[in-house]
Amino acid sequence: MLAPSGVVVLGVSVDRKRETLSRFHQALSVVLQTSRDPEENVSALYGTAKFPESYIIDHNGKVVRKYAGLPERNGKRFRGPIRSWWAT
Repeated sequence: MLAPSGVVVLGVSVDRKRETLSRFHQALSVVLQTSRDPEENVSALYGTAKFPESYIIDHNGKVVRKYAGLPERNGKRFRGPIRSWWAT
């Protein structure tokens, strides 16, 4: 939906074991690109206080918006802010 506009969605997992992340992906049919960060370096960089958290990050690495908690499966709450930010 937003990919043709250049929007990229990435996941960062703090799971210590690769197998744990793999089981999660299989159980929920996760299709987004995910990297593991067991040392929680990315969490420290962006000030993650609880898991999961979602961020809209601009081209310069600046956090434009932060969401705490689980997103809904269809991502509706992200689309409006992404579209309005992306248009500027």
